Amino acid sequence: MKKLIVLAIVFIGVLFVRASNDNMPNPTDENITSSLIEQPSISTSTGCLILHAPADKTIVFYIYSITGQVIKTVSVSSGKTIVELPKGYYIIKCEQWSKQAIIK
Repeated sequence: MKKLIVLAIVFIGVLFVRASNDNMPNPTDENITSSLIEQPSISTSTGCLILHAPADKTIVFYIYSITGQVIKTVSVSSGKTIVELPKGYYIIKCEQWSKQAIIK
């Protein structure tokens, strides 16, 4: 059963990564450095997810359960927001990318 869950997590992650790679900047673009600096980001801490938005921008983050259900939609304006979540695997999407996170 654990192998099936891990396989499902990997499969869903691959699907999200493939979908998000279409929106990634081309490495030959002149503005790649500036576009990467202004990217939203995430980090985790015990029992919570920390969402970071670049200065002067509002980013909408969508937090999905591993089964694909939307858990929360969070709007972050230039700074960081802490979202408390139960232990588990999550997929976080925004306009620029999608990433996986494990909350312990």
